Amino acid sequence: MNELEYYDARLPQGVQGWSTILCTNASSHPYVANYWPDGHLIGYEHCFISQALDICNVLAGKEAVVPLPSFNDAYQTQRVLEAAMLAATEKRFVKMEEVF
Repeated sequence: MNELEYYDARLPQGVQGWSTILCTNASSHPYVANYWPDGHLIGYEHCFISQALDICNVLAGKEAVVPLPSFNDAYQTQRVLEAAMLAATEKRFVKMEEVF
C-alpha cells in the first residue's frame, strides 16, 4: 500500500509508461508524517486511522486533511450501484436518469 502505479497517456508517446509513486514520503503526502520514516511500509489499517483522524477533526470544528464524502456523495454512489445491478439483471444499458 505504499506504492501507486500511474500511467499518463497524455505524455508524448516516446515517454509514455508506468510510473511508480512512493506514497510514504512525508513531505508529499498528508498523513505519512504521522506514521513511519520515509520509505517504510504502511498497512491497510493506516487508511482507517487516517480517516478516523479526519472525522475527529471535523467533529472538533477543524478542517479535514482530505475532504470527507458527503451524504450526497454516498447517494450518488448508491445510484451508480443500483444502475449496475439493474443493468445486470435486465441485461441492458441503464441511464442514470432512470435511477433515483
